[in-house]
Amino acid sequence: MEESLRRVEEALSGFEGSYEIIPVNDGSTDRTLEVLAKAAARNKKVKVATYTRNMGRGKALRTGFKASSGAVIVSIDADLSYDPKYIIDLIEMLKIEEDIDFVLASPYMPGGGVENIPFSRLWISKLGNKILRFTMPNRIYTSTGIFRAYRKQVLDSIELESEGKEIHLEILSKALALGFRVKEVPAILTRRKKGKSKFKFRRTATSHLIFSVFEKPMILFGFLVFSP
Repeated sequence: MEESLRRVEEALSGFEGSYEIIPVNDGSTDRTLEVLAKAAARNKKVKVATYTRNMGRGKALRTGFKASSGAVIVSIDADLSYDPKYIIDLIEMLKIEEDIDFVLASPYMPGGGVENIPFSRLWISKLGNKILRFTMPNRIYTSTGIFRAYRKQVLDSIELESEGKEIHLEILSKALALGFRVKEVPAILTRRKKGKSKFKFRRTATSHLIFSVFEKPMILFGFLVFSP
């Protein structure tokens, strides 16, 4: 966590404007909260959000969103699977294209890429996102990533309920349904440098399928009719 915060701070060191860094402690049982408290004491831009019981990524993101006060909110995982240098790129995209409401970092679009990702994790992620791309009217390449930048009104306009990783699909679905405009920018996804992956095949595949059916029910109908 110390390394993650240091790299985020470095990435934002040249940012022209005010900002805050809100690390969320999702009920950790190690020294995470202690480390975050020290970071907040050292840097007044760090504002820790915490709760006592582990609740999952959805709860962590909803907590961070609620604690944020900026006009633009960027979400990024603490495991350094995306280089924090892309934070500025996402923010700049919203500045340049004023008609865009939120931006997705995309390893699966042309120009993006992956490095050293375990095959078992990569293939289900790619397959799931290809299925989702077919269901989405915008033909999005990467629907499930955490690394995004939102204008605050996007998040203020939707009521989020998800506790786990399906929150990324929930945000995307509800934001697009309300007419908010999205754009992807290429990024490199790398093997996590800190911590242990919580990737679960069954949970991930199920969430992708449920979302796909919800967005385009004919997918399930076609599967039932034409599959042997």
